[in-house]
Amino acid sequence: AIAALLGRLGLPAHVFLAARGAPAWGPPEALRRLHRVLTDRGVTILDASVVDRGSDYCRLSDGQRLPCDHLVWATGLRPPPLIAALGLPLSADSRLRVTPSLCSIADEAIFGVGDCAVLDHAPRPTAGVFGVRAAPVLLNNLAALADGRPVRRFNPQRTWLSIMDLGDGQGLAIRGGSWSLGRPALRLKRYLDLGFVRRMRAPVPAELESPHDGL
Repeated sequence: AIAALLGRLGLPAHVFLAARGAPAWGPPEALRRLHRVLTDRGVTILDASVVDRGSDYCRLSDGQRLPCDHLVWATGLRPPPLIAALGLPLSADSRLRVTPSLCSIADEAIFGVGDCAVLDHAPRPTAGVFGVRAAPVLLNNLAALADGRPVRRFNPQRTWLSIMDLGDGQGLAIRGGSWSLGRPALRLKRYLDLGFVRRMRAPVPAELESPHDGL
């Protein structure tokens, strides 16, 4: 996205992407195609990590020292400190371990969904689709806990669609082992994203409004 923005502005730039190890979050051929797209734009991909930052440079784990005006530190998602402070069982990446009913495996009164939690019976990566689809189950189970009703199970799908905006009018869409790179993928992403935003702006149905709004 940075390389594409600088290209549209007609500004010269030297963009480096430093990441240790080969990526494994998509089909190998899709990742190789993405690699070619980036290098064709002039992005230099380095198998290293940043270990030090000075006023005008970065030092990499392989000993290289690169001139650097701006550093974008993309470390991925991490749960907020509150999750660790709960003193409940966590996964290796510090997410709250939850049951199919979305409560902690050690405390039925503590619920977690989205990027801060992981299902013990069906681990999934930190993708927004799981938090969105878990929301109705969470709402039901919170109400069920208060009313003494049985809770529902949340069973996430085995495959899901992820679309990356490449910044130049193209997108990379991946679902399971299938993938597509081009303008149709980005059009699909915008259609889905804008549709989601429109639904979130819609009035809340009366049956979902809290009877205790004043509390």
